[in-house]
Amino acid sequence: MLELCAIHKSYTTRGQRRDVLCGVSLQVQAGEFVALCGPSGSGKTTLLLTAGGLLQPDAGSVRLRGDPVYGRPAEALAAFRAENIGFVFQQFHLVPYLTVLQNVIFPSLAARVADAQVRARKLLVTVGLEDRLSHLPTQLSTGERQRVALARALLTEPRVILADEPTGNLDTASAEIVIDQLRLFSQGGHAVLMVTHEQTAAARASRVVQMAALLQEALAKPLPGCLQERSQNPEVRSQNLRIARDFAD
Repeated sequence: MLELCAIHKSYTTRGQRRDVLCGVSLQVQAGEFVALCGPSGSGKTTLLLTAGGLLQPDAGSVRLRGDPVYGRPAEALAAFRAENIGFVFQQFHLVPYLTVLQNVIFPSLAARVADAQVRARKLLVTVGLEDRLSHLPTQLSTGERQRVALARALLTEPRVILADEPTGNLDTASAEIVIDQLRLFSQGGHAVLMVTHEQTAAARASRVVQMAALLQEALAKPLPGCLQERSQNPEVRSQNLRIARDFAD
């Protein structure tokens, strides 16, 4: 379903280059709910954004159902994301001046959704927000906002949902609802990749992947030709080994 192959990504800040992902590969099959775990700064969110077509890698490839995600014009990439990928972020990213119902319907502006309003209402009932349809985001609790974001992600019936710390700020009841819905989504033949620090949330996934393991696997493989020069730099190699070792501890 979702395949990330030999992903490389670095950032340059104040003239200093930091290699975050160095040849990381990951596959998420249809029907899988994968929890990606690791400490802050280990590259989890960078990998998630790369998987979702939001952050182009320096090297490597991302494919969804065999189709390359990158290499498309900006408008075509946006349309591909809208039709195939649902996002659930820790900060919700709801439109503040739209109601709950309008926020959930919003993705239908970019992707075809039959009976979008009917489907949105059903999803809001499913996540326990049937009495909040006309509320604005500022009138909701943190848990309610995340449930709205989840319903929005489910509206288009995407192939995959990418969730970044979806239970990080939630009370126990709201966290249970979010995880239950992600599990049900994956059990319907879709894929879920969830970044999380929380062991309780990770334990509900069908597979747990540690960033330390992905980094160690990547270090054992040769870099692509365009990055060979950096791979021969002993300082870079030492840094990468230290990162993988630190994340494994």
